[in-house]
Amino acid sequence: MGWAAPPAAHGLHDLILTAPVALLTYLGVLIVPGIAAPAHDIYWITSASSITFVSAGILAILASIASIAAWRSSYRRVYLFCAAWSLLTLAPAMRLTALATLVEDRLLYAPSFGFSLAFALGAVQLAAAFPRARVALAGAMALLLAAYAVSIVRMEPYWRDDLTFFARCEQLDPHDADYIRIRVTLMNSMGDFAPALDALQHAVNLDPDNPYLHLRLADQYGLMQRGADSAAEIEKTRALWARARDSADASGATRSP
Repeated sequence: MGWAAPPAAHGLHDLILTAPVALLTYLGVLIVPGIAAPAHDIYWITSASSITFVSAGILAILASIASIAAWRSSYRRVYLFCAAWSLLTLAPAMRLTALATLVEDRLLYAPSFGFSLAFALGAVQLAAAFPRARVALAGAMALLLAAYAVSIVRMEPYWRDDLTFFARCEQLDPHDADYIRIRVTLMNSMGDFAPALDALQHAVNLDPDNPYLHLRLADQYGLMQRGADSAAEIEKTRALWARARDSADASGATRSP
């Protein structure tokens, strides 16, 4: 059995509701260095939610401000190129159903060129328009570059090995079963059965009604020759599945005429 319930199919409706949140996250990663991470706790939005409308509103406001500022600039063609480049190269990332996770920072390599060029050109224009503010602007740019450098140094250790990487991913997105699955598999392959057990027990404590996690915990107990504990987890799994089945049957009966 798997580690999580079979993934639901997501159509155009879910895509429209989720895309603004994903797009705003990508924009945040480009602007704020500290947001960049190997994982993001972002999930499909399947019904009307305030986060969708707030994200869409923020994007609309930012787009309006950028459009007005670019149109008034003598370098509007360069800004138009930057916008077109960033949007076109980011478009594949908006095929959310084709991605393993809804937001993947690695997809920003190409779009970041257009954003960085537009940002740098804007800074140069501000310095030219306000000579007295050049020192302050230069200081702000230096601080921004330093923040990016610190962010890179801070994230670099997570790529040291697979176990470290997926442990960090699980910290950032504890609800993604794939991260705990991979981490437990890696620890078991290394013979670290006790840490793998601890990781599974922690995941079960976070999501006690997840039958799939209880089943994997039962497997782990079995791997460690703890038959009684394995049998207990299997019984919990059966009880949770029975509860889910009864709930589904009751819901179906309620909807029936």
